Amino acid sequence: MSSIFIENLMIDAVIGIYDHEKTTPQPLRFNIEMALATEAALASDRLQDTIDYAAVAKFIREEMKTHQFGLLERAAGYLGPKLCAHFNAQWIEISIAKPNVVPGAAFVGVKTRYVVQARANRF
Repeated sequence: MSSIFIENLMIDAVIGIYDHEKTTPQPLRFNIEMALATEAALASDRLQDTIDYAAVAKFIREEMKTHQFGLLERAAGYLGPKLCAHFNAQWIEISIAKPNVVPGAAFVGVKTRYVVQARANRF
């Protein structure tokens, strides 16, 4: 098993709990790591057998464009299961950060991990 990652993906999104945040897009920084079985990709060297980084970035952009969240926690909690299901990942670690929110801090944010629950075999 391996993981793929995307670091410092910048996406403008409307997110926040304050009035000024609910109308104006602001930059968010995403860091994503997704686990997958890579045996097929190792053998085939085909993109179809792994997770396409560009498709992950596009998926996040589209979700953040069509959904509005108050909290970063809610956005991460929403995206985790969606990304795992869409890309057949076994787990995902996602962090979302806002720049220049707290004086003296470059970024503030949240990091969460979503693990796909193992399914019992039914006979």
